[in-house]
Amino acid sequence: MKLLEKKISWILKLEKNSQFKKTDKISSFELGPWILFADYYGAKLFLKTIEDQFYVEHKVLYFLSKLPDTEEEFNEMILEIVKNGEPVEDRIEVGYYRDFMNLKKSMLDINSELQRGHRFNLKSALSKKERLKVSILEVLKIRFLKKLKLDFTITTLWFEFWYMVIYFLGIILLKDEFKFLEFLMILSFVLLISIIFHYIRFFKQNKKIKKVFNSIDELGIDFYKIDFKLFLKQFLTEKEANSIITQFLFWSNSNLINSKD
Repeated sequence: MKLLEKKISWILKLEKNSQFKKTDKISSFELGPWILFADYYGAKLFLKTIEDQFYVEHKVLYFLSKLPDTEEEFNEMILEIVKNGEPVEDRIEVGYYRDFMNLKKSMLDINSELQRGHRFNLKSALSKKERLKVSILEVLKIRFLKKLKLDFTITTLWFEFWYMVIYFLGIILLKDEFKFLEFLMILSFVLLISIIFHYIRFFKQNKKIKKVFNSIDELGIDFYKIDFKLFLKQFLTEKEANSIITQFLFWSNSNLINSKD
């Protein structure tokens, strides 16, 4: 979190660094995936590999992940772009800048996305993954446990009902031939099987949750460009996936309301 905040500060400093501002000479350059566009205040650093269809969180975090980990290395990278990069036209109305922006509209305001208090919130973006996990737990574990307890209670009551029925029928019809101990052992065995079955369901559900969580973690920053519903349907039923998305939107809206208070 702190490293990402530092990287954002480097970008914002670059925007106001007069060393790289627009001059009468060509002052914008392209090197590898990077483009350094100069303006009248400083320069903006753009990354060509960012696609328009990416979510805002993915665009920003992907952009930051490609930057060096220290400010010294970042400054060296900027100087290298200026020194070894290919000169490009930076006039907004014509030339390379305009053509690039027509192709990469998502980069048009990438720097403003990084402004504190603007549309992009770093803390909220990083917690998005956690909110999805909480939603998965709510649907697949908490609700599942409630249903499992209800099923177990109904099963137990069902056994108790038939226990009373068979017991009284045995006493009335069979009388002396009714072997109560054997009957109780058989009924207890069936009840034990039911308990084991419910525990197996519980462990299988935990295994499913763990598999989904591991898959989310393996995505890395690609998590921020996936369609959540399509992703969840790889592991879950459509009903479960829809319930998780509904719960996720509820948590997201609650988080948004709380952030405004």
